[in-house]
Amino acid sequence: MADSKEAYGEGQAPMLCQICEIARGIEWKCLDCDLLMCQKCKEKIHPKFKLANEHKIVHIKDVGNKEVQDSNCEEEIHFGDIKCTDHSDQTCCMYCKLCDKLVCVQCVIKTHKSHVFEEISSGYSFKRENLRKHTLTMKKQEEILTNEIEKLEKIQEDNKIQYIEVNEKIITHEKAVKDEVEKFTKSVRDGLDTKWGLIQVGTEREIDKVNEMRMKIQERMKKAENLINIKDGNKFFKNIKDMEISLNEGFQYTAQDKDVKEILPTFVPGKFIQGNFGLLKFNNGSSNDEENPCTKIKLKIGKEYLTTVDTVYRVAHCTDGHIWICSNIGTSGILQKVKPTGNKLKEISSYEIIVYDMAVSQWNDILLCTNDNRIKGIDERTGRLRNCKLDVGVGYLIPSTICSKGFLTVVGAINNDYPKHGKRVVIKMNEKGKHEHVTEYDTNGQPIFTYPLSVACINDMQNVFVIDGLSHDTYSAFRLVILLGTDKIAYYDGHSTLNNSFDKKFCPIAIQAAPSNNIIVNDISTNALHILSPSGLSAYVSLSDLGIQCSFSLWCTSTHLFIGCRSVQRNGCDSNQESMDMAKLYELNIEGCSYLV
Repeated sequence: MADSKEAYGEGQAPMLCQICEIARGIEWKCLDCDLLMCQKCKEKIHPKFKLANEHKIVHIKDVGNKEVQDSNCEEEIHFGDIKCTDHSDQTCCMYCKLCDKLVCVQCVIKTHKSHVFEEISSGYSFKRENLRKHTLTMKKQEEILTNEIEKLEKIQEDNKIQYIEVNEKIITHEKAVKDEVEKFTKSVRDGLDTKWGLIQVGTEREIDKVNEMRMKIQERMKKAENLINIKDGNKFFKNIKDMEISLNEGFQYTAQDKDVKEILPTFVPGKFIQGNFGLLKFNNGSSNDEENPCTKIKLKIGKEYLTTVDTVYRVAHCTDGHIWICSNIGTSGILQKVKPTGNKLKEISSYEIIVYDMAVSQWNDILLCTNDNRIKGIDERTGRLRNCKLDVGVGYLIPSTICSKGFLTVVGAINNDYPKHGKRVVIKMNEKGKHEHVTEYDTNGQPIFTYPLSVACINDMQNVFVIDGLSHDTYSAFRLVILLGTDKIAYYDGHSTLNNSFDKKFCPIAIQAAPSNNIIVNDISTNALHILSPSGLSAYVSLSDLGIQCSFSLWCTSTHLFIGCRSVQRNGCDSNQESMDMAKLYELNIEGCSYLV
C-alpha cells in the first residue's frame, strides 16, 4: 500500500494524478483501487467506477496512518441477500418507513404503493443509532440502580450502628432503674427489635428488587450490544423487533419500601416523675399518647402589670430587672424598656421600630430581629440602633427569630424577598457571629421549615426547638420542629389530652426553655402551656384556670415565668371584666415546680 513518501518522493517533484495523469495536486487515495488522485478526479471521475460508493478514500496525509485506515476499513454490512419475508423468492431492495419493514419489488408494487421508502442501509443506520441511544440510556439506568444499592447498603449499615447504640442506651438505662422498671425495659427493647427487624427485612427486600432490576437491564444491554455488533443484516432485522419491544417496556424504579424509609428510633431517657422508663421516638417524633400521659400542674400568679400597648408581642427580661416589650401593629411597631415598680411598669425608654423577635445576650444587651439582615442592638446613650456581629447572610436572608444562650446564638431566617419561595434556615452562631451549623434540609433533601416563627434552645445548645408556621402570621403556627443534634429531626404537633378537637388544633405561639431544660410552649388554641420533656408532653398548665386570657408571649428566668398578653378588646376574648384597651403582663412564680426548675 502506498504511503506519503510514495506520493511525494524525497527530493522529487509531486507525482501526477494516477487517473487524469495531468494534475499534480494529489490530495486523495482510494484504498480499494490503490490509486492517488486529485480533488477533481475524486469528485468527477472516481464515482463512475464500479461499486465506487463502497470504496474507502482517505486524505493523502492519512496514508500510512493505521488508526485512520482501520477506522475507515470497518467491515461493511451487505444487504443484497436479505430475503423478503412475504415473497421468499425475492430479495429485499428498500426499507419502508411507513410500515417499518424491508420490502422487495413485489411488495412495493402490490402493498406499499405511495409509501415512503429509503435505502436499506439508511433504515439500518437509523435503527442501529436508535439502538445505540437506548443502550446509553440503559447504562445510565444501571448507574442509577448501582447508586441506589449503595444508598440502601449505607442505610443498612447506619441502621445497624444506630441499632447497636440505641440498644446500649436501653440496656444502660435498664440497669439504672433496676428491677422496678424491668417490664418497661422489655417493652421498649421489643419495640426496637421489631422495628429493626422490619427495617432489615425491608432493606433486604429492596436490595433484592433493585438487584433484579439491574440484572434485567444488564441482560438487555448485553443483547442490545450483541445486536449492534451483528454483521448479518438478515439476523439484525429478524431480532430487532423483539429488542425494540423489550426497550419500549421502559424502566421505572419505584419508591423504596416504607420500612426502608423509616429511620430507626432513638432512645430518649425519661424523667422518673411518673415512672416513665422512656419511649422509642421515631423520625416523625410521634409516640403513643396513651403510653405518654401528662399531668396538669398549677402555678401561681405573683404579679400582674398593665402595659401601655395593646399586644405584648414579645417580652424579654434582663438580669438587672429591666423588661423589654415590643408590640407590632400593621406596618408600625414600638419597643419599650420598662422597670417593674410595685405592680406598675415605669417606662425607661421607647423606640418606634418593628421587632419580630428579641433575646438578651450574656452581657445583658438586647438582640433584635428587624427588617435588616443583621441582628440589631440598641446604643442606649444615643437611642439609635447598632449592628451586632451576628450576621445571617448579607443580601439574601433576614432574621425572623432569635435565642441566645451563653456564647452561642440560634437564629431563624428567611429569604429577603419573602413571600417568594426561598431559603428557610436555622443558624447556630458563636459570639463572633461565625456560622457553626446551618439547618435547612432533612436527610431526604426536603426543606424542613415553612416559616421559623420562634426558637428556643436548652442549656447544652445541642437540641433546638423551632415553632414552624405556614406564613409570617403568628397564628399560622402549626407544629414544633425539634432539631436533635445536627442530624436528627423530630416533630411535635400537640397532645390528645389537650388538642382533642378541630377547634383545639395545636397552635404554638411562643416558646421558652425552662431551667429544668424542659420546654414551655404556649398553645393559644387551648390557652394552655405545654411542658415538654425529652420523652414528650409531661405536664401542662391551664392559663384559663389562672384567670389569664389572650396569652401571647413568654419569657422564663430561673425563678419566674413572664406571660405577655393581648388586650381583651382587640383579641375578642370572652371576659367578665370590663373591656380593656391595654394588654397585661403576668409574672408567675415557678420556684418549687419540679417540671420547670
